[in-house]
Amino acid sequence: MGIVSIDALMKIDRGLATEIPVKEVRAKHLSKVMGTDVTVKIKALAGDTYCSLLAVSKNKKGNVDVAKVYKAQSLIVVEGVQEPSLKNKELQAHFGATSPAELAVILFPGGELVNIYNKIAELSGYGDDEEDDEGGVDEEVKNS
Repeated sequence: MGIVSIDALMKIDRGLATEIPVKEVRAKHLSKVMGTDVTVKIKALAGDTYCSLLAVSKNKKGNVDVAKVYKAQSLIVVEGVQEPSLKNKELQAHFGATSPAELAVILFPGGELVNIYNKIAELSGYGDDEEDDEGGVDEEVKNS
């Protein structure tokens, strides 16, 4: 493994480099309610979108307000769940939700919402990635 060169980068198709990752994840609560395994399609969020939604969890001093964390996570789930769209007004009305975030809380209660949030965060490049950097630059800096 080595440092990527400009020439190597110039050979990459821009479309591949800017492709938005998507993934299907099992919806436990919906699977139980519907009596069959169902999944939802999630997508990675752009860094600015992810960070601006996560900022909802901060107070006026810029510190994390634990009471606001779940709200921020629900907003990220709304943006990250591609199918079904939680912004669909008919779906919101059917479940008596007054907002997409409220619908997310209804469809993915408690820890399941947090689990889906974590999967969106990982897909977006945040959180615990399964892939390990195998030491990389951080390891070299420690050994300097």
